[in-house]
Amino acid sequence: MRHGMRSLDHYGLTNGHTCVGGVNRQQATQYGSLPESACDRPCPGDSRQTCGGGPIDSADSTGTQLSALSLYSFNPASPPPRPPPRAPRTRPARPGSAAKPPSPPSPAPPQPTPPSPSRRAEAQALTRTAAADLPALQKDVSPTINGIPSARSLLLLSPTAVPVFTATLLGASAAELRAPVLASARVGMGRLVAFGSEAMLTSCCNQQGAAAAANGTESAAEINKIIANAANWARAAAGAAGRKANIRVADPRLDAVARFIVSMLPDIFAKSRQDYYMSLTTFAKGGHARCDVYLVLGADPQQRYDTKVRDALRSFLENGKGVLLAGPVVADAGVSGAAAPVPSDEWTLPDIMFTKQNGVTAVASATAVAPSGVAAEHFRELLSRLLQIKARSSSPEFISLKARVMRARSDIAATDMSQFDEVLKAKIAEFDRDIAEL
Repeated sequence: MRHGMRSLDHYGLTNGHTCVGGVNRQQATQYGSLPESACDRPCPGDSRQTCGGGPIDSADSTGTQLSALSLYSFNPASPPPRPPPRAPRTRPARPGSAAKPPSPPSPAPPQPTPPSPSRRAEAQALTRTAAADLPALQKDVSPTINGIPSARSLLLLSPTAVPVFTATLLGASAAELRAPVLASARVGMGRLVAFGSEAMLTSCCNQQGAAAAANGTESAAEINKIIANAANWARAAAGAAGRKANIRVADPRLDAVARFIVSMLPDIFAKSRQDYYMSLTTFAKGGHARCDVYLVLGADPQQRYDTKVRDALRSFLENGKGVLLAGPVVADAGVSGAAAPVPSDEWTLPDIMFTKQNGVTAVASATAVAPSGVAAEHFRELLSRLLQIKARSSSPEFISLKARVMRARSDIAATDMSQFDEVLKAKIAEFDRDIAEL
């Protein structure tokens, strides 16, 4: 019957099971309306609903018996919205127990690791830096200096560390004769020049007459030029400020060196009214603000055990100032006293470090490094090249490079490694795993 009533507006149910059709609501209610309570017959299919009621005590004019009718529309209104979902039930905390804290939000996904610089990019950075810095550091200096003091060689670890002069290594074979004894590095916005031995600075301007005589007047004069060039190159930040630079020294023995630099470059460095000495403690406590170039002896132990000094020196460089750093005392006759770590390695890493007993140079000639030759004297580049050709382990190039890298690797301690960048760490680990035991 329902299918036949699809065209009607309303239909009714009465007596619990009887379906009645109608045209519209007016026709269906032409005999009047009853209260809702009159529809008291439950529907057979759903007892929760009513399907009209029974006969009522009334009849129409023709005597027809009337019954209570539940009236429904064929087009019901839209159903009411669903109620919101019930909140999950939580058990109340037991007396004396702490409420469970809410779960922390999920951590954000980690950012992708930036790609490591390629060997080609590192080599290009080194070449560009060398082309910019070597002319200033080697200005007017002879390409070969005879009788340079014995020194610890320098391990160059960052692409901005540049070998300036090399010298002959003690006990080295023909394949690995030379190593850097003077190098520069750009550290942050600042500049560092490292000398392989203390004597290369303290013998400046004929302070040590006997040593100068032993090394020859010519070598002393050339080293003096290098010192002046290094100070001029290192004072880049003060020069940009349009004023004379202030130079200070961390050891009274270097006061004469500062006076020599000022006398050689009077238009660049300011003359002090007293001496140029500023202790490392004073420097770390704020004296660095009154200084543009600082001369330091690298073997001073305060650079290792005093964290404030170490941090102040590093920050000084990174913020655009300059440091001239001399390595430890190195006996000319050999490696005596040259095996200990150098305190200044604590803050010059990861750019430059002094070698130990395997990288000491003899009293001999030092040779200027050309921009095209910096890669051949740079530890990072030597290591990268060796790893590149490790499949050719019987080639002369591999044998030569391995000997040089092995010599340097034996001077690198675990504490040094901890301060290297991740790329260099990975390269050294690859060398240890694949090459060291060949």
